[in-house]
Amino acid sequence: MSRRLSVLAVSPHFPPVNAPDHQRLRTCLPYMKDLGIDIHVLAISPESVEGQPLDQFLLEQLPRGVPVTRVHAIAARATRWLGIGNVALRGLGALHQAASRLIRSRHFDLAFFTSTQFACYPLGPLWKRLYDLPYILDFQDPWVNDYYLRPGAPPPPGGWKFHVIRRINTLLQEPTVRGAAGIIRTSAGYRFRGRRCPVATIPFGASEADFSAVRNRLPPRAGGPHVRWVSVGRGGADMARGLKTFFTGLAEARRRDPAAFASLKVYFIGTSYAPRGTGSPSVHPLAVEAGVGDMVIESTDRVGYREAIEQMLSADGLILPCSDDSRYNPSKLAGLAMAGRPVLALGPEDGELAVKVTALGTGRVLDRDASVEQGAIACRWLLGAEAPQPDEALLYPMTAEFMARRMARFFRRVAAEQRP
Repeated sequence: MSRRLSVLAVSPHFPPVNAPDHQRLRTCLPYMKDLGIDIHVLAISPESVEGQPLDQFLLEQLPRGVPVTRVHAIAARATRWLGIGNVALRGLGALHQAASRLIRSRHFDLAFFTSTQFACYPLGPLWKRLYDLPYILDFQDPWVNDYYLRPGAPPPPGGWKFHVIRRINTLLQEPTVRGAAGIIRTSAGYRFRGRRCPVATIPFGASEADFSAVRNRLPPRAGGPHVRWVSVGRGGADMARGLKTFFTGLAEARRRDPAAFASLKVYFIGTSYAPRGTGSPSVHPLAVEAGVGDMVIESTDRVGYREAIEQMLSADGLILPCSDDSRYNPSKLAGLAMAGRPVLALGPEDGELAVKVTALGTGRVLDRDASVEQGAIACRWLLGAEAPQPDEALLYPMTAEFMARRMARFFRRVAAEQRP
């Protein structure tokens, strides 16, 4: 029997903070103990996190007995004048001190950095040098973003500040990657200069337990005053192309059959990562431009995870906007399949997304460069589509349980390679 592994998982965001970058760790935790992996979570206290709502439901879904050490970061008001708001950067010293105490008091086989708060990742080489602790890096997004440098890309957010931060991230990423014992990434398109370690491509998995818990609390669905299509998740300039195609198709579909689309409302929920009440709409202006602004309702404020699932379960159809970045691998696809609603994904017809959507039997893809006619046909399809029956055999490899098994195998592989 394989010996148990002890892993220090560093995730600055952690429940009850409602942030997408802890979902890999959170949804895999219920399976890790039975897989022989003991996880100790190191996180930043919710009181130190700005701009992220809290969701008690996320705490309720955590398995009992998982140790969590939380530290306080420097208050944002003390660093804002320097232009520093990043919670991992503010909490860097506290994370290091807490980890040092933990590493001295017990044995860890690996450190696992899982976040999009990449400012904490350089702690890996430091702990390797001080304590000989091998580390694995999790890249849910690119640390160094080159999307805005490509021809035809929109201007980068933040202007000159974007280029300064990108330069700093480039200088930090290479030595951090070079010293890693392993790398997990959500997309095979992510490449790393200086890499010397094994790499595993493991997307996010969807938690069947989450959807069951929410579904059991929902009242029976009742026909509302209008048909509801729902999209829960961020917007942004990199999704504008597909959204424009969708909205022009929707406008044409309504022009041809006004009565059929008279009661339709399309909700885009949680489109901005900005603090509550401060986000700028990125979706509704595109709808107005296409002539369907009266049909589209955008809420930029992030909603709790349970509410996000409730919105999907109560929808008549689901919209999945996708990034123009070819490496984009939407982790929410399995969750959309579990919601049991037809899905219209806005992405390339010849990409991995289209293969998954088609194979699962959950819906179809509207190519972001589709014609107005094709857009109208897709909207007409979604309006009349029935609840899909996804292929369970294809859905299981997209679940949190399956991804946890893959992660556990990778942890063991890396730990074995590091052992003398």
